[in-house]
Amino acid sequence: MNIQVNPLCVKLCESLPVLSSVSAEVKQICTYSVKVNIIELAPSEIGSFLSSHQSELIKVQFPLLSNVYTYQALTELSTSPLPLQSQNKFVITYTQDGQHQITVPYVNLTRQQQLQLVMDNNNIPLSYEQIGHIAHYNLRTPVQLQFKNYIGLCTISKTISTVINKTESISNTFRTFPFELLAGAPNYIATTTQNGYKFVIDFENVYWNSRLEEEHKQLLNRIIESNLNKNEFVFDATGGVGPFAVPLGANKIHVLCNDLNEKSVEFMKINVNNNKVEQYVTCCNQDSFVLLKEILTTPFNNKQVKAVILNLPELSVDFLKAYRNTGSVFEPKFYIETFTRQKELFKEDIIARIVAARKGFGIIHIDLGIECENEECGCDQFKTEQLKTNISTLREWEGHFKCMDVRVVRDVGTFKWMVCAEVQFDEKDAFWHQRRDLK
Repeated sequence: MNIQVNPLCVKLCESLPVLSSVSAEVKQICTYSVKVNIIELAPSEIGSFLSSHQSELIKVQFPLLSNVYTYQALTELSTSPLPLQSQNKFVITYTQDGQHQITVPYVNLTRQQQLQLVMDNNNIPLSYEQIGHIAHYNLRTPVQLQFKNYIGLCTISKTISTVINKTESISNTFRTFPFELLAGAPNYIATTTQNGYKFVIDFENVYWNSRLEEEHKQLLNRIIESNLNKNEFVFDATGGVGPFAVPLGANKIHVLCNDLNEKSVEFMKINVNNNKVEQYVTCCNQDSFVLLKEILTTPFNNKQVKAVILNLPELSVDFLKAYRNTGSVFEPKFYIETFTRQKELFKEDIIARIVAARKGFGIIHIDLGIECENEECGCDQFKTEQLKTNISTLREWEGHFKCMDVRVVRDVGTFKWMVCAEVQFDEKDAFWHQRRDLK
């Protein structure tokens, strides 16, 4: 049921402080009055009445109310005179010609109905990310920000005790972001489950995105199905708290899991221990670029790198600069998550950026005739017209890869898409070792 805005509730909630629980004042003011029908029935009559009047029952409009009440319970809702006290039960129905008025308490309104007391449906936030006991919002409209603490309060539940709102976009190396507490306790250490494994997370200091679970699952399946042997390992370059390393370790795959964020590595170790995969996962806190350069030429713990996960979207392709002047002897498959600005030519964009990263931007200038202002390999480097002009050369370059598979995963903004690429170089192909005049 759509309910009308309550001016008293608006006045209270637009200046609501951060609350740890619902205050007495909110309970008193944020209620909703509605006219209903109250039917007195003998206990033997209730079953058949409920069956024959299903669409009219009050629970259809207010799912958190009951359909059947005792006289005493009904007195707590009704603001109209009731029949004389009776041992019978009372059924509440909702029709346009209701004769009795009841007040639906705040706690018996759904989250949607609680928010309708202060704003229209267009401003009600439809969803939030849940990380254990934490609910994470991205509130943006002026009305949402005006009532942000009330939105937080309406989100507190049996499973959610902390509600936050992101205040700025991700902009730092560790992909964490500033946020504000809207309601509940300032407890940001959460325990959550992803792909069947439990993870402890310091949401204030490490990166985590619950909405990536399906993407992670697809990538994990591809690596697991590649049948690594006991003398091979996976290098997770930006492993975070272990969402890839833990499931891989549980499948008896050896993983070198690295992250530059000390806090991430602290919780990575906790998750590795909690999920009992210490035998297969090595955690480290180093520069992934340096590590990648080393493992391309040198075995790690007498094992050869077979797969490399690069899932720091802004910088994933840039990591491939580690190949320069390396003389790699191994041919791992790279699983790369990155952004693109190209809706149609996304594969050509990825090819150009990967070739530039590995061979240097000299080849971009000489073979493609493109002058680049910098040597960054992010999604803003190449324009659509530049790629269209050189499409034949880019497709020729594709033939020098053992594997070059790129797929769009999702839309992440205006003219910006997340893509996953599976890439493997052919180290016997002279193309990868021929030099150009590097800038």
